[in-house]
Amino acid sequence: MLVLAIDASLGPVSAAVHDTASGHSVAHRDDAADGRAERLPKLVADLLTEARATPAEIDRIAVTVGPGGFTGVRVGIAFARGFALVHGTPVVGVDTLTALALSAEAPDAGVIAFVQGRRGHFLARRFDRTGAPLGPVEDIAATALATLAPDAILAGPEANRLAPGRPAITAMSVVALARHAASLDPAGHPPEPIYAAPPDAIAPAPSRLLAVPVPARADMPIRPAPATSTIGEQ
Repeated sequence: MLVLAIDASLGPVSAAVHDTASGHSVAHRDDAADGRAERLPKLVADLLTEARATPAEIDRIAVTVGPGGFTGVRVGIAFARGFALVHGTPVVGVDTLTALALSAEAPDAGVIAFVQGRRGHFLARRFDRTGAPLGPVEDIAATALATLAPDAILAGPEANRLAPGRPAITAMSVVALARHAASLDPAGHPPEPIYAAPPDAIAPAPSRLLAVPVPARADMPIRPAPATSTIGEQ
């Protein structure tokens, strides 16, 4: 099985093609801060060229669905859905915290994967060494996160800043994401977004003026139909 794995939820865009039969993988990463929607298609095209694979040969797509940056999550999912629509490829959605946890070579104490939340807090979840969750996702302050389960590895983009000297990883392995997705059933893992926080812009409520029809006035006179023109008649 050839699996194309994509992540744009953490800022950079990255992708990998993994062959489950041979174990061979090719991965690319673009750390530019802007233009993810424009850069991701080219990154994937270059990746497929290097992997000597055509889009039609991809058997499965894996994409991170968040929590993470609002724009990045949308970019990754939109690309995966578009690719699937054109080529008929099944898509597997994997949450970002699980993908981060699987990226670490975890000790017995496991991994604490986290992403930026709102107002200086983080969304974090603890996993065992196999990548299985040990509890729910928690909204936690930076000071508490830095000291939580000190024997566990921290996995997140700001791990080195939050806990200098502590074992940590700061980047996701899209190859690990691809390997994990190969074992999942697409029907049970749809590419539905999980945002770290709702967008600041809120759609307006439907107007009541448009929802309620305006009743006709009973006393309003009916305008007579215009008379037929006779201009030009002989």
